[in-house]
Amino acid sequence: MTFSSKMRKFDKRIKSFLRANMYYHNKVKSNTNDGKKIIRKLFFSIRKNPGKYINVSKYDKTNVARSICDFIAGMTDRYAINLYKKIK
Repeated sequence: MTFSSKMRKFDKRIKSFLRANMYYHNKVKSNTNDGKKIIRKLFFSIRKNPGKYINVSKYDKTNVARSICDFIAGMTDRYAINLYKKIK
């Protein structure tokens, strides 16, 4: 067995492990779905009254949705979760 074939075999084992234990693990999928729910709720809540959360004068008024997305993208996880709890 050559070095190259050993590396390919090792690479497949690592990828298989990561898929089973990281990417598709039930807890990871659950956290990902929770995150999507939080982001969705934040977006629609901020869209109802963007001036309450962001300085609209600094953003493109022709594309408020883009400004809201940029605002949410700049949030830390902790900030987003705390804001979600306040809005909820």
